Amino acid sequence: TMADKFKGLLSDIPVQSDGYCVALSDDGKIVYITGWSSRAVLYGVYDYLQNKAGCGFFEDGENVPDSVTEQILPPFDKPFKTIINKPKFNYRCQWIWTRYYGADRGHPANWGYEQWVSHLRWLAQRRFNSVLLYPVGYTRLWGDVHRRAFPETAPYDKEVWNDVEDFWGAHYSIMAGWGRSPQETTRLMQKVLKFGREQLGLKFEYNFYLGNFEETLQRVYPQGTWIDWTNLPHHAYFGAAGRSPTLAFTDPRSKEYNQRLWKTFIKTFGTDHRYWITYREESSPDPDNPLDPDKGKLLADAVNAQRKWILEIDPKAEFFHWDWHDYRPWFGPELAKKINETKDPNKLPWEQLRKASKNYTHALSKDITMVSVASPDVFYNNPPVKFTEHFEPHKWIIGSILGYAGQDVGTGGLSMPGQKFFAEWGKYVKEDKGTLQGVIHWDEIIQVNPLIDHLIGEFAWTGKTIDLFTDANNPNQNIEWYFEHRFGRRDGKIMMKCARVRYENFPQDVPTMRLPYQYTTNGISPTEKGLTDKLTNMLKDALSIRDNQRANQCYSTQLVDLGRTVLHTVSRLHLQQARAAALKQNRAEFEIQAKAAHNALLALADILNTDRRFCLSDSIYRMTNEPGANRLLRLMMLEHASGQLFGNYALNDTAEFIKFISVPLLDTYLENLRKTMQDPNACPIENANNLRDELVVLRSCFMNLPPQP
Repeated sequence: TMADKFKGLLSDIPVQSDGYCVALSDDGKIVYITGWSSRAVLYGVYDYLQNKAGCGFFEDGENVPDSVTEQILPPFDKPFKTIINKPKFNYRCQWIWTRYYGADRGHPANWGYEQWVSHLRWLAQRRFNSVLLYPVGYTRLWGDVHRRAFPETAPYDKEVWNDVEDFWGAHYSIMAGWGRSPQETTRLMQKVLKFGREQLGLKFEYNFYLGNFEETLQRVYPQGTWIDWTNLPHHAYFGAAGRSPTLAFTDPRSKEYNQRLWKTFIKTFGTDHRYWITYREESSPDPDNPLDPDKGKLLADAVNAQRKWILEIDPKAEFFHWDWHDYRPWFGPELAKKINETKDPNKLPWEQLRKASKNYTHALSKDITMVSVASPDVFYNNPPVKFTEHFEPHKWIIGSILGYAGQDVGTGGLSMPGQKFFAEWGKYVKEDKGTLQGVIHWDEIIQVNPLIDHLIGEFAWTGKTIDLFTDANNPNQNIEWYFEHRFGRRDGKIMMKCARVRYENFPQDVPTMRLPYQYTTNGISPTEKGLTDKLTNMLKDALSIRDNQRANQCYSTQLVDLGRTVLHTVSRLHLQQARAAALKQNRAEFEIQAKAAHNALLALADILNTDRRFCLSDSIYRMTNEPGANRLLRLMMLEHASGQLFGNYALNDTAEFIKFISVPLLDTYLENLRKTMQDPNACPIENANNLRDELVVLRSCFMNLPPQP
C-alpha cells in the first residue's frame, strides 16, 4: 500500500522534522505528498509546484507558467523522480521588523491583512517555519495591550504631536501607533497570527524588550528609575511611533510592570512559547559608572532576571538572546576603551577578549539559545573568538544583518559583500559540534533583496553556502533556477545577465539612497569612466523584455531596483563631472553634465511610478481608508519618509521623495556651483556642499503635498 511505501520513504526523516516526500503511485496515476506534519506536507506541495510544474514563488510576486495545468498532474512526459527532502536546520526564522513608515514595499508597519498574508505565505514557500515580532513601545505592535495592562494610564493617553528639538529633528506622537487606532492594530494582528498558525504552521516568537513601555506609564510612575531616552539606541526614538521610555530592571516595580504587560500580550495574541530577551543592547549597564541606573548589575543579570520572570508566566518558555554587534555587553568599559584606542589588530588584547566572552556567556542560563547578529567584518575581519567557542555551552543560531534601511535594495546593497557572508556561514557549519540550530534572517527594511532572501532561505534549509556571481562565465545552479523560475527560461537569461553586470560593478556597498549633496567628489575615477554606458545598456536590456513580462509582478520590482541602482549612479557620475567642470570654469561642459544629472533623477521618479508599491501617496491613500486610521497618519508617514537615517540616508526611495526632495536638492546644489563659477569668493565651493538649510525647507514642502483624490 502507499502507506507502507511512504513509511519506508519517511524512515530517514526524523518525526519532529519538516522533511517531506513526493512520490508517484505504483500505477502512475496519483501524486502523493506526505510528511510527519501538515506543515511538512505544505512544503512538499510548494516543492512539487516549483520543481515539477515550473512555478516560481518569490517575495514580490509569483510566476505561474501558462502550461502549468498540463504539467501538474500525471501522466508525465518524463520519468517521475521521487523527492525526499529534509532540512539541515530545524530553526528557520525571519524577523519582521515593524519600525519604519513609507511606501508599502518593505514597510510592515503600513501593511494591511492582505500584505501580511502575502508575506507570510512567501515565508512558507521558502520553508521558513518561524516569525519574530518586536512588540515594544516604539513599534506599537502590541495595539491596545498596553492600555489594558495599565488602565491607570488612561488620563495621560491623549493624542499629542510635538516637535522634538534634538539632533534627529523627528516628530512623535504617543498615540501614533501604526497609524491605526490601537484597537484596530490588535484586531489586525490577531487575524494575521491566526492565519500564520492555522494555515501555514508558522510559530510566532516575541522579542520582549525588558522594561520598555509607552510614555504614559512614565507619567503614572515618574519616581521610577527611568532610563533617559536619549541614552537609548537611535531606533528607540527615531523613525518610530513615539518616545519609548525604559524602566531599569533593578527598579522596585520593574517585575510587576513587565509581567503585567507580558501577561496581557500573551492573553491577547496567544503564544508559541518562544521569547527573545533584550535589554539596552547598545548601552549596556556599566558597573563602573556611579550614575548607572542598574547599580552595577551586568547585562547577564538583566537577561537572567527576565528569563525567570517570563517562566513564572509561561513555564513552557524557550529563550533566545542575541549578542549585539558591537560586543560591548561582555567587554566592560575598560576593555572596550582599550579596543577603541588600539589601531593595530596585532596589538589587540586577544586573551582578554576571549576571557571576557567566556565570562559573559557562562554567566547566562544554559537553556538560553544564543543568537549571533555580529557582522563577520567586526575587529578587522578577525573576530576575537570563534562563535562556536564563544557560545559554549549554549545552543546558538546564525543571524543575518545583510541590508540596512538606507542601502540599495538591489544585489549590491549589503553591509558587506554577500559572498563573504555566505563564506563565513560555511565556516560556522564546518566548525559546528552540534550546537548550531539554524538561521534567523533580518533586514531593517523587509523585502530589500529578493535574490538574497531566496538564497538565505536555501541556506537555512540545506546548510550549503551559495556562490553568487563570483565566476561570470560559470553561474551556479541556484542562481540559474532563481532567474528561470522568476522570468521564464529565455527572459531569465537576460535578467541574469543584467544582475551580473550590477553585481560585478557593485560588489559591496551601493549607497544609492544618499541625498545628492553627498555626491561631491571632484570628477570620476578611471574605473568609473565607462560605467555610465555599461549601466545604461544594462537597463535597456531589462526593458527589452517588458512586453513579455507585463503581467509579472516580479519583473516590475526588478525593473525598479535596476533603475534605482543605475539612475542614482548615473546622476552621481554626471554631478561629479559637473563639479569638476565648475572648478575648471568650463561653463559649457558644466551645463551638459548638470542637465544629465538632473534628467537621470527625473527618469528615476518615472520608473518608481511604474510600481505603485513605491508610491507613498498610494500607500497613504490605502491606509487612510482602512478602519480606525489615525488622523495624523498622513503627516506621520510623510515625516518619516522624508526623514534621514544613518548619516544622510533617506529611509527609502519613493516616487515622491525623488521628485520633491532629491531633484530640488540636486538643482540647489548645481545652482550653488553656478554661483561659484561667477564669484568664487561670494560662494566658495565648500559652501555648495552644505545644503542642510535647503533640506529643512524641502522637507517642509514635502510634508505639505496635496492629498490624493
